[in-house]
Order: sequence, then C-alpha cells, then structure tokens
Amino acid sequence: MFKTKSKTKRLLMISGILCGAGILIAAVAFAFCGFDFWKVCAAPDYQESSYTYSADGISSLKLDFKGPPVEIRTSPDDKIHVTAWENDRVKFDAEESSGALTLRLGADIRWYDQFLYGFFSNLSSYQHRSVIEIPAGYQGDFTVFCSETTVDLKGFENLRNLEIKNSNGSVSLENISSDRCILSTSNASVYCKNLTTGEMEAYSSNGSIALEQVAADNLHTGTSNSEIIGMALISGEISVSNSNGPISLTDIKADVLTASTSNSTNQLQNAVLSRSVSLANSNGSVEILQAEAPAIDLSTSNGEISGVIQGSQRDYSIEASTSNGSSNLMNTVGGEKTLKVSNSNGGINVTFSQP
Repeated sequence: MFKTKSKTKRLLMISGILCGAGILIAAVAFAFCGFDFWKVCAAPDYQESSYTYSADGISSLKLDFKGPPVEIRTSPDDKIHVTAWENDRVKFDAEESSGALTLRLGADIRWYDQFLYGFFSNLSSYQHRSVIEIPAGYQGDFTVFCSETTVDLKGFENLRNLEIKNSNGSVSLENISSDRCILSTSNASVYCKNLTTGEMEAYSSNGSIALEQVAADNLHTGTSNSEIIGMALISGEISVSNSNGPISLTDIKADVLTASTSNSTNQLQNAVLSRSVSLANSNGSVEILQAEAPAIDLSTSNGEISGVIQGSQRDYSIEASTSNGSSNLMNTVGGEKTLKVSNSNGGINVTFSQP
C-alpha cells in the first residue's frame, strides 16, 4: 500500500514537471514564430487620464494603490500630477480634506475575469503604468499603501513621516530625508541608500534587505529566508533580526547593536559601538572583525565563533565557554570592558588587534 502511494506521488511529480516544461517550450516556440501574446488579452480598453492638484497647504499625502503598476517620481514643478490609465475595472479618484490629499487607484478584479477576458488579461495592466509626480520640496507626511507593484522613491529630502506598506512588491528609497521612516513588504526586497531619518523600521518576509549610507536615531530591521546587508550605518540603537538567512554588517557606528539569525552566518566588520554589541546565531557561524565596544556578547550553536576585536586582551574581562569544541580564550577578570563568548557544538577563535 505504501509503495503504491509513493509510486503515485512520483508519477504525479514527474507529470507536473513534464507539463511545466511543455508549457515553457510552447511559449518559447510561439515567441520565436512572432506570436503576440498581447493580442489575446481581451481586457477592457484603457483610457489615459490626467489630473493636477496644488501642493500648497497639503500636509498629508496618501497614495492607495491596488493592482495596476504605478510609478512615483518627482514633479517638474510645484504641483502634484497624476497620469492614470483607467477602464471599467480600474478607477482613479482623489479626496482632499483639511490639508490631507488621498489619491486612490484601484482595480476591481473578479475571480472569473480570466474566463471572461482570457487567461492573459492580467498582462494588459503591465502595459499601462500610471504615474504620480510629487514636488521634490514637499514637506508633509507621505504614506503609500499598495500591493504587487514596485515603490521607488528618489530625491525627496524634506519629508516628515514616511510610511510605505507593500505586499508582493519591492520598496526602494534613495536620497531621502525624513523625520520618521517605516517600511514593510513581503515576498520582495527593501533597499535604501543615502537615507537620513529619525526612527526607522524596515521589514520584509521572504525578501532581502539592503541598507547603505543610512543615518537614523534608531534603526530596526528584519526579514526571513533571505539576506540582510548593512553598510555605513549610523544610529543610536540598531537591531537586526533574521531567520534562515545571513546577516552582513560593515562600517557601523552606533551606541547599541544587536543582531541575531539562524541557519546561516552572522558577520560584523569595522564597527564602533559606544555601549554594547550582541551577535547571536543558531546553526551557523558568528564572525566579528575589527570591532570595538565596552561590552561584547557573542553566542551560537552548531557553528564557529571567530574574529578580531579592536584593542588589547588586557582591556577585557573575559567569560568564554564551549562544548564539543576548542577555545583560544581564557577566562579573565580585571578589564574595564567585558567579552562574553558562548558556544555549543563549535569552536571559539577570537583574537585582538593589539598585544
């Protein structure tokens, strides 16, 4: 009985793979023959519409997009411009009240639309990308709620509260300045470069996070099943959390740094912490290179702990413990700084830059 079930599962798996390969080969063959997939899209025709709004007196701007792709960019003047592609299913509307302007672009997609308009009907929306243009000098709150689209912001240097909530779409910020920055998405990446803000959060799930040249009062970031990369970060408190993905932090200046992951690597290089640093892992290695802090805590299981700490070993009171592995550190007291290193099922090899 069990053999029959196992054989059935294998046959179903092989059949699925062969079907997928057949569809892919057929699509490539049609493409080489000049077949135009767009011509089989029977979705309602799109009409281009243009709208303009004054930015004077606007202290809160909210963009709410569902479905079709939207591009956000700086305006050529001091007004807010919208170029929207609309049809019976995709509609744009705006609402202004007491200094708050809300721009909505929504798609009324029903489950049977693919049967009504064809299985390629959803592809038509990607040929009609709506555009929102916002003055670069806009200084109010900026909120974006969207799904299945890319949010790419560049050159906004006077924002107050910036919040972007996406799903199944990436978030990218460059040359941005704000009082507060909250970013979240799923199944896609978060990328920030040359960003200055107050409190900052950047979270994803099943998507990478890359932060470069970011200065924040406090910075909290995390993801799962992907990588987190931080370069040239300046902050009061930095917390980084991951699962099933690596953490790589380079050129860090902060008061407090905590970074934890699992089933991967946790690496810190060229860091100056005025108070403390904690690197934790499970089922992976921890590496610290050219870092200094009054209090250092390194821990893992089923992995190695290694690296080079700035300063002399005499500066530290050391507490080191391991099981099923060797350690080059001896427990000592008397140092003004503290170094705690704990491992299970792995070795410890930590040295100092000075004798």
